Amino acid sequence: MQLPVTIVVPYYNTPESLNHFLKNLGSSVPILIIDNASTEKIENTYGAEVIQLPFNSGFSHACNLGTLYAETEWILFANSDIKLEPKTLETLYTYAQENNLDCVSPVLVDERNEVSWDYHQSLPTPFSIFTQFSPLKNIFKYRSLKNTTLPGACLLIKKTVLERLQGWDERLFLWWEDSDLSMKLQVNGISFAIAENIKVKHQGGESFKPLDADYKRAVFFHSLEQLSKSHFVRFLHELLSSYLHRFYTNKLYPLDSKILASVVVPNMRKELLAEFLQNNAKFFQFEKHELIIVTSAAELTDLRKKYPAVIFIQIKNNEGFATTVNIGFNRARGQYIATVNDDTILERNWLEKLISEFDERTGSVSPQIVKIDGSVESLGIHLEPKGKAIRLLKPHSKYSINAFNAAAVILSRNALETVGLFSENFGSYLEDLDLGLRMYKLGFSHKAVETVTITHLGQQTSKQQPLKKAWQDVKNWWLLILQNYSFEDYLAAGFELFVERGRNLSGLLKSFKNAK
Repeated sequence: MQLPVTIVVPYYNTPESLNHFLKNLGSSVPILIIDNASTEKIENTYGAEVIQLPFNSGFSHACNLGTLYAETEWILFANSDIKLEPKTLETLYTYAQENNLDCVSPVLVDERNEVSWDYHQSLPTPFSIFTQFSPLKNIFKYRSLKNTTLPGACLLIKKTVLERLQGWDERLFLWWEDSDLSMKLQVNGISFAIAENIKVKHQGGESFKPLDADYKRAVFFHSLEQLSKSHFVRFLHELLSSYLHRFYTNKLYPLDSKILASVVVPNMRKELLAEFLQNNAKFFQFEKHELIIVTSAAELTDLRKKYPAVIFIQIKNNEGFATTVNIGFNRARGQYIATVNDDTILERNWLEKLISEFDERTGSVSPQIVKIDGSVESLGIHLEPKGKAIRLLKPHSKYSINAFNAAAVILSRNALETVGLFSENFGSYLEDLDLGLRMYKLGFSHKAVETVTITHLGQQTSKQQPLKKAWQDVKNWWLLILQNYSFEDYLAAGFELFVERGRNLSGLLKSFKNAK
């Protein structure tokens, strides 16, 4: 029986297990191996196709790449450390057909043939997560194969179903990816189950063993927090997040020293994203640069195939600049973390040139940002006490740089860990001034480099919504002031502060009139 199944195996430094896995299966079905830049190479592929990545992109990204190239109706995602026989695969497929399931996993067992309960947890809820990491775990023990997470170590799913769910969530680099997928299956009413009469032996955690214990702990809980933010209402997420921070303190994903810089690009229109990648992908060295696209655009199959080294995090709706970029920042693993707009044109070696300007107390380094006509848009930002932002247009200005233009900027990982990320209360507009000012007040400097030029086509999204932008300007200026000004700042600004805010209100009224 020729099964309509492709096996996708994310691979990272487990050559012995992979060899046994491939040898057991032979050529019974197509096999795609996604090699996450392993140092221990594959000696014999037994006819499997290997897709080589320039760096370790994580489990979810590897699985999504495999999905793109699979040409069968079904896909089996499998770790190399499971003992899978062709007959077992056939039985699993038959079980899915007979029970009208769109997704199914076997029972994972250890070498003693006992259920590996660590891989068969209940579908996460705020209560179950709190229980799992508190003394209550000894009272509320979950031992059931019903309503449970499908383990990603061996998971059979229809390709069309996975595409409908927009694939595995790439904001999760390691851990909790299968819980996220199982929760999305449940929310969307898609049929799935554990096949309780089908058992597969799983060694478990082989590729994790060389990792440092503190690193694994930080990654585990950081990923759990991202899962919580994706699925739970804000109040419950923040409550759970406060509790989880007793186990780790990172604001960002733990550092990977092999990655010099992570660059986050927020996007909501596919045509802009396609143009950005066409213009700028050549300026990234993916062995040491991580490019993370966070987008609400749909149907990105062609771009994913064309740019396999790019991380694509797809979100349902446009959530504003601050929230969107923070999603990318929370996935970033580089020594430096940057954000650039999707309507910018970069230049060769821009990252290295800007990074060379950092010292221990530098919060950000910006390029010279120019408009399409070549005129300077900004060379750093100065925020006056009266609440007016001055875009500096030349070096050696009389004004100090105390903020930055987030259309293109590189940020210090240390500063972000100290100060925090963009304030999501802003939505869009002025969140860069707020973060820059927060850094500046805590002793981090901001620099701008005239010798690096980035072209900004300019508000390709916001110019389509002038009334919304005018309202955001009014709201966010007051938010900026309320969050950053002390009583002494109010006294220093005096009446001029209200004059400046009156200009924003005038702009809103004008936009409202034009919209009628």
